[in-house]
Amino acid sequence: MAKEIDMHKPKSTDDKKKSFKDQVKGTDAFAQAIKKHLKEYAQKDSLFKKKLLNKEKNFKDCITYIFNQVKASGCIGYEDEEIFKLARHYYDEDKIKVGDPVTGGEVIVNQQFTPSDEEIEKAKKKALDKVFEDERTRLTNKKKPIKTPEKKKECNEPKTLF
Repeated sequence: MAKEIDMHKPKSTDDKKKSFKDQVKGTDAFAQAIKKHLKEYAQKDSLFKKKLLNKEKNFKDCITYIFNQVKASGCIGYEDEEIFKLARHYYDEDKIKVGDPVTGGEVIVNQQFTPSDEEIEKAKKKALDKVFEDERTRLTNKKKPIKTPEKKKECNEPKTLF
């Protein structure tokens, strides 16, 4: 049996206090694409799998390393394989300078992310709750029209066609 690869083990107890989502400043789809690639690559390459399981490495630092390399290059767009090579390089090198966390950027991913069944159910429940709340608000805030008696206009002027 293959050992499950867990690439996001935090280094310190301070990192454990933050959720993984807070630690990784990129989009979830970006992180998922990198993880998927690294796991698939590790299945094909047993030497890389050993490096991926290195206790001195973690996924948060991998993402930080990628962001810093992209920022330093000054380029805006990358091919998927270029980013995947940066991720593999982070795990391949024993001594690598990760750099400080990068903030203020935006990651755009060109790969389709397929949510899990659990994520789909959560999204459905959230949407349904919003519909119910909106309808409840609409019904409770509905203003009743004030009825006023209609006044008949009396006109003593003769009616003409011209």
